[in-house]
Amino acid sequence: MIEQSFVFGPERHLVGTVTLPAQAMPGHERTMALLTNAGVIPRIGPHRLNVRLARRFSELGIATLRFDMSGLGDSR
Repeated sequence: MIEQSFVFGPERHLVGTVTLPAQAMPGHERTMALLTNAGVIPRIGPHRLNVRLARRFSELGIATLRFDMSGLGDSR
């Protein structure tokens, strides 16, 4: 599993974390789950739920992107 955080968007104001599996699930090489904020809670999710989900998806061979929407968490 590889996790990497980065900034993106037209004004480079959004912050997200990509979790990539060691090996993609056959037939799902282009599949990615998108995990966004839960209200005002940052991209880690309530009680780190999004982190656990991202890592479980990775174990199943599916990549994820979790990010903070504009004005929430680490995003401006």
